[in-house]
Amino acid sequence: MKRMNKFYAWMLGLVSVFAFTACDDDVDRAMALSGDWTGYYGSWYAYDYGHGDIVEYDSYKSDVVFYPDYDYATHGYGIQLDYYKKGPYRQQYFRFYWDVKGRDIYLTYPHNHDLDTVIYDYTLSNYHFTGYFGDSDDFFDMTKITSYYDWSPYYDDWGYWYYDDWYYGYAKTRNLNKDSVEIPLKPEEGKIVKYGHRIKK
Repeated sequence: MKRMNKFYAWMLGLVSVFAFTACDDDVDRAMALSGDWTGYYGSWYAYDYGHGDIVEYDSYKSDVVFYPDYDYATHGYGIQLDYYKKGPYRQQYFRFYWDVKGRDIYLTYPHNHDLDTVIYDYTLSNYHFTGYFGDSDDFFDMTKITSYYDWSPYYDDWGYWYYDDWYYGYAKTRNLNKDSVEIPLKPEEGKIVKYGHRIKK
């Protein structure tokens, strides 16, 4: 009986170790993800000009911010700003929620479910984030420009030191209650009928 108790205790300890390790891995990934990224995000939209004339426009660059719900959280919210050189909309802004679960990163867009996805084939460091959306060939390649956890103090030209809270202010000043887009260049012509991601051509 004592042997069985020792065995169960050992198994419980082993499971606990694995559970804590998995949790720590999720926190590490979430910390690396948290911050402001820029680069190619594969965004596009389809615009219906009427009479069956639908044209797709590809974004050439995106700024994406992953903001944790609290320090060291494995989930949070974010903002995405896409830039276009052609088409009726030259900028589009979305909000989303993110959640790190093991090797998977879940992205949910409450106002644009066409963009909902799971990222599970990716590489992520404190400076570089590349991979694919879902099991598709929709590829992204992002570089970090500001980290949420980089709170190193520094001195300005006047000799005063302070912490770099630019990222915190940048995320907080955005309206996260709804999505918004720039006013179209010719608003009377048509409407957006679909959003998505695609592989870089």
